[in-house]
Amino acid sequence: MKRFAFAESKEPPFCGKLFYEMFKNAEFLQEEKNVVTILSKGYQLRQALKGVRPGETVCMQGMWINKRNRQLLLVKKGGPNVAIKNNEFTANRLTGMTAAFVYENRLKYPNLVAAEAELLGIRWDSQDPIFSNLYLATVSGTEHFYEQFCFWPLVAALKKFQMKKITLEPIVKVARIKNSAGVRYGEEMLRNITVAEVLWSHFSVGKYNFKKMLRSLPSELKVMFG
Repeated sequence: MKRFAFAESKEPPFCGKLFYEMFKNAEFLQEEKNVVTILSKGYQLRQALKGVRPGETVCMQGMWINKRNRQLLLVKKGGPNVAIKNNEFTANRLTGMTAAFVYENRLKYPNLVAAEAELLGIRWDSQDPIFSNLYLATVSGTEHFYEQFCFWPLVAALKKFQMKKITLEPIVKVARIKNSAGVRYGEEMLRNITVAEVLWSHFSVGKYNFKKMLRSLPSELKVMFG
């Protein structure tokens, strides 16, 4: 006798555009102190997540998605064999989402400090759409929000790698992400190499020729730019 079982429905790939639309009106984003804290102290959240098991969540104290509905802001720790739903927050999704929200509302934030941007020697300028975009593109998780940041988070990731602030693995992941046209970030960056060079020149630390840096990358990463 032949057996039959219905196939389980699979979660579609994570879409930053849909995630942004889903949470852009979340209550925690409407309070400036929450936004400032997430961008300036995101590393503290990552440290806290080290103390929990993969798949467990951390409750962000005093932050709500919807207080009336008792919907807390929960951040889930990922890991091998851990399923993350498309409507769940991870540390990267939280910081990336917050950065995207700030960019769309940048004039409301004349004074802002994002720890990752300051590390790369960039200063915040809410009046300048280019500098404010590059500043926020340095924040972890912004690679998921193409509508706000394009491939710019990859340029920032390469600078972090050059400064030995991150390992190779996260850059490979960013370079593999495809934009809305199905083009990988790595390939899109090469198609816009002049723009990437200009962005690179604004990092005031670790000055290094952009094209020379690309030639010196490990082979595992070079294939991402083909």
